[in-house]
Amino acid sequence: MKEKDDSKGSTGTNSDAEAAQILAENRRLMREQKEKEEQLRLRRKEEEMRLAEEARLIRLEEEKKLAEEKKIKDEENALLAEEERVKMVEKVRQERERVMQQNQQERRERKNQIPKRKKGKLPSDFTPPP
Repeated sequence: MKEKDDSKGSTGTNSDAEAAQILAENRRLMREQKEKEEQLRLRRKEEEMRLAEEARLIRLEEEKKLAEEKKIKDEENALLAEEERVKMVEKVRQERERVMQQNQQERRERKNQIPKRKKGKLPSDFTPPP
C-alpha cells in the first residue's frame, strides 16, 4: 500500500532526491531566465537613454544652427537698415543743398530785378506816381 501512496504524490520521479534535483534545476533555469530578462531590460533601457541623448544633442545642434542663422540674418538686416538710413540721410542732405541753391538763385534773380539806385538819383525808366 505504501507504493501506491508514493506514486500518487510524485510527479513521475523515482525518488525524493531526483525530485529535489529537478526542482533545483527548474529554479536555476527560472533564475537564469529572469537574469536574461533583466539584462535585456537593462540593455533596452541603456539603448533608450543613448538614443534620447543622441536626440538631445541633435536638437541642441539644430537650435545652435538656427540661432546662428538668425544672428546672421539679424546682422544682415541691421546692415541693410544702416545702408538705408545712410541713403536717406544723403538724400535729405542733397535735398537741403538743392533747396539752398534754389533759394540763392531766387535771391540773385530778385536782386537783379531791383533797380540799382545811385545816391539820390532814380533810374531813368522810373516814373514817379502822380
